[in-house]
Amino acid sequence: MPRNIFYILIAVFMLSACQTPMEEPTDMEYVNVPPSRTCFEDAMNDSFLYMCLNDLLEQADARMTEVSAEQHATARAHEEEFEKRAAIKDLSNSNLAFSTYRDAECTRRAMLGDTRQVKEDILLGCKVDLTRQRIENFFVFN
Repeated sequence: MPRNIFYILIAVFMLSACQTPMEEPTDMEYVNVPPSRTCFEDAMNDSFLYMCLNDLLEQADARMTEVSAEQHATARAHEEEFEKRAAIKDLSNSNLAFSTYRDAECTRRAMLGDTRQVKEDILLGCKVDLTRQRIENFFVFN
């Protein structure tokens, strides 16, 4: 088996939670559709895989921006000015900490890859997963 395929299979195993495919997942469900299910199954070559993962990351980041804006609006709705400022500051600090964590954790995971392309695929898949989990946490804890 070629080395590149071997590492892609490892990435599929790592990113996949062995779940059944879902149709039109909601915010609470789409976190359970791993990038590997969406991209790796249809991957004909490395460039398709990269483009697919990159598209998923852009979608997840766009949704994260929407959800974060909703959270900021909720924070601004607090009646007391002190609570409003504290809630907005805490949310901003939390989002910054998440971005730092996501980048560091996904870089760490990508180190498992053998080639530059495999590392990029792991990095993108990880960022999609963690961003989706973060979005889910906004709804679970709200």
